[in-house]
Amino acid sequence: MSEKGAQVIYPNGQKAFSFLCDGSGFAYYPSGRPCICVSTVSTYQNRFFFYDDAPTPVTPKLSEVAAGKLKEHLLCALDEYFIGYAVDKSKGKMSGTRCVFTKTGALIANSDGVIESQWKWDRSSQNAGVPPSSTLVLKLNDCLTLTFNDRSNASVHFSCEGIVKDIDVGMKVRRTSNYLDNAEKEISGRLVLNMPHTTLAQRQEEFSMAMKTKRDILNPRSENLGESVRFIVKGLEDNFDDYADTHSTTRYLEPSWKSESLSRTRSELPCIPLAGTESGPSKGFGDSLYITPESFAASQSGLDSPTFQSDGIPDHLRDPKTNGFKNNFEISNTLRDHNPMLPRSQALKISSGRYSSDLPIPGGRVTSKNPTGMSECRRRPLEVIKANDLPDLVQRSASQLLVVFCVREDDSACRRAVGVAESVNGMLAARGTASLGINVDDILTFPPHNQLSGVYDESRSECRLVRVDMSESRTVADKYKVRTAPFILFFYGGRTVYGGTLGGSALKVGGGIRQLKILLVEPNFSDQMKTEGVLTKQRHLGRLSWDLVMSGTEAVLRSQACLNGEPYDIVMLSEACTQEDASVIDRVFKDAKGGGPLIVGLASVYGDSVGSYARLSTVSWEVPNLFCRDAQSKRALMASDRHAAAVHIVCTKPLKTAHIECIYDLVKERNRKLGESDKDDRSVGMTQRALVTSLIRYLGEGRRGEFIGGDLASLGTSAKELGSTLPGQETTYFGTTLNKAAMRQTSNQMQTQIVP
Repeated sequence: MSEKGAQVIYPNGQKAFSFLCDGSGFAYYPSGRPCICVSTVSTYQNRFFFYDDAPTPVTPKLSEVAAGKLKEHLLCALDEYFIGYAVDKSKGKMSGTRCVFTKTGALIANSDGVIESQWKWDRSSQNAGVPPSSTLVLKLNDCLTLTFNDRSNASVHFSCEGIVKDIDVGMKVRRTSNYLDNAEKEISGRLVLNMPHTTLAQRQEEFSMAMKTKRDILNPRSENLGESVRFIVKGLEDNFDDYADTHSTTRYLEPSWKSESLSRTRSELPCIPLAGTESGPSKGFGDSLYITPESFAASQSGLDSPTFQSDGIPDHLRDPKTNGFKNNFEISNTLRDHNPMLPRSQALKISSGRYSSDLPIPGGRVTSKNPTGMSECRRRPLEVIKANDLPDLVQRSASQLLVVFCVREDDSACRRAVGVAESVNGMLAARGTASLGINVDDILTFPPHNQLSGVYDESRSECRLVRVDMSESRTVADKYKVRTAPFILFFYGGRTVYGGTLGGSALKVGGGIRQLKILLVEPNFSDQMKTEGVLTKQRHLGRLSWDLVMSGTEAVLRSQACLNGEPYDIVMLSEACTQEDASVIDRVFKDAKGGGPLIVGLASVYGDSVGSYARLSTVSWEVPNLFCRDAQSKRALMASDRHAAAVHIVCTKPLKTAHIECIYDLVKERNRKLGESDKDDRSVGMTQRALVTSLIRYLGEGRRGEFIGGDLASLGTSAKELGSTLPGQETTYFGTTLNKAAMRQTSNQMQTQIVP
């Protein structure tokens, strides 16, 4: 046997065993096959595997296992808790004996599998059994022998060709004794553990030293540095260590702030002459606020009085000509110059008053020319009319639409209504023209300052907005039966066109992503059912709604019915429509500037009818088999060139969900390019759009002679007390007038017709 480093080899040069300092390693037979394998579990625990000197086993066959022809390769396996087994494979009298070691005990069985002995580790447990009285020796094979006394005292002896090694396989625990075994009892009876431990004071000291070491690494002191740089850091420490103490500041005002502010306030207050009848000592500001009549007379006459100079007029409020106070206007300007308004920070400019409808603050519509929406407010105050002058104004404004807002200053709803009216009045003034026009968006879009077309004259315009303060007198409330505020009256030609609340305060009803509105023009009944089946799935997802018509004429009528409401985003034109229908759709819905709805052509390519395969082979799809937009492809798919010219893109029928997804993305991208939002910002009640729409509508009704009452004097009786209409009882919701009284009347009529 010879040894090379940590390895031991056989005389034939074959490695015998090699173990590390922690006990892990391998032992081998002279044949080179493994004999022992020891693995490490912890610093004091190992696992052990012992093998026979036999060829490496292959996958066993069931027949060999049943016949007992297989030679066992693993002789013994024990883990760190001495759980495992061992088999005696020697040719002695105990050949075939098996020992099984578990967590609770152990057993010994003979070669026939009969248990000869069984016991438990815990001797106090029930049916603990009797362990062997003598040492148990199992000869695993010719080279390995297991010796067992108890589970803490067991070993395997390896001996082969003169190489010997004993391996301790017993269970190892970190601590075999109890804490209380080494405890000492004091006089008071308290047990003190006799074991090394760290006190709380020692832990605190160790922590302080560790933190000091860490601080020295981050901010090294001169004593911790080398000689080459120590003097540099020492000079910095001498100059700057006391900087924090000598340059400390406080978070409070100096004690003199009160006396300084008091003296400045007294110097700016004008003095008051005493009447001469006062008695008793003065209190508060009496010593500096009041002066004697002689001093006051001297100040008025311009004479120099030492008492007056010391107690009286500040230099910046003194008139150099009279040596007295300046007049009220000059004092106001001087105080404003000496106490300028603090500049508003950017945060205040952005958010101050943004959500207050009572204050005319910066804020506007988000457009391409005002991308942040923070342009200066363009409100124009309404002209205030006294209640007694209202009849004369109605008669003088016979050629224009006069809008009278009956409001109260102390009511928040009235202030919101006035804010909306002032915004619309500012829009009308920004246009600078007398004509209202018929397009609501032209009025709602503010032109820049350099594009104002002229000076706005309310007396010559088609519309004039004024306000009447209801708290001034009860003339309007009593004479014209106004029962709610705010209340709006529309007059044209001295007669009433409308009287109501325009729906009251604005209430936002839109939420989330705006639904797309589709107009389906499809005369074919079977295609209607298939297309609406696909649209119904998208409607359940809250993404779109649609209307169905069968011709171009019906499409125009449906569009006119929605003039004051939500316009259509998509128009789907079937090729089954006539060329006249396609011309009507092209003329009414297509916008030369790129606006208006997206017109989608629906082409029928079922089977091989009308050369469907030939038509599809010439199409250049923008998205494969979904839609195309070039002129040649549209002409190949649609029924005629007139149909192809009327649409923006073409899809094939039957319509599928993939088509709707592509169209939905196209419309959103198109709206973003036009500066429109995907959010649903719809509101009911008196908004800017609702007021402008009402101005255009009632101006037209007044010119056509559609009045709801007589002149102003008979408004209360002939119009059946219009002011009794509450704000929530009537409104216009996307072109449809909602009136609770009318709805109840209609419901009663329907019930009368149904009930026999």
